[in-house]
Amino acid sequence: MAEVKIKLGVCFSCEDKVFTLTDQTGLYNATYNLYGWGLAGSGDNVEVDDATSSSLTVTSPSGVVYGPYSILTSIPSLDGDEIILDPTDILSQTPTVGEAFSDGVWTFDWEVAGEYESSVPFRSRCVVQRFPLCTVQCCVDKLVSNGSCNCGEGGDKKSQNAHLTLVAAKGAWNSGQKEAAKKHLGRLEDICNDKCKNC
Repeated sequence: MAEVKIKLGVCFSCEDKVFTLTDQTGLYNATYNLYGWGLAGSGDNVEVDDATSSSLTVTSPSGVVYGPYSILTSIPSLDGDEIILDPTDILSQTPTVGEAFSDGVWTFDWEVAGEYESSVPFRSRCVVQRFPLCTVQCCVDKLVSNGSCNCGEGGDKKSQNAHLTLVAAKGAWNSGQKEAAKKHLGRLEDICNDKCKNC
């Protein structure tokens, strides 16, 4: 038996304000995917049906932890398919308006445990982080399309600086410079919240 290593795909839609979670573990293959789910009845590896618990914890950019949510019943459909988590529903604990889909670092922590062939325990965990910038993206798009930040003279240059800061935030995140990305996001939030006072 090979060890199963779950993989969670997380995509987000600014337009629909939903996270799409996909089980990307795939099926076991001796050549291409040693840590995938075993095909039912094959005995190759841990099968989806061997799982006895599956939980998901979501941590928001402000550090609020939601869950754990039991998603055991979703695993059979997760194997190669998608489940949609709507933050406005699943994150209903939040007292802050807008928290359900705020900009910044979101952490998804998924863990599955059970017993292989009813005797060998197994546990697998996957942690994924995403960095949606929906609110500041919308703000910067409006500033650039208006050609100014409504800051008076020099507005064009200021809106261009806002655009470049957004590009820098995305680039920093994509290159693994998470702290730099968060600093750029802070600057963008200042620009948008202060009506360009600091742009």
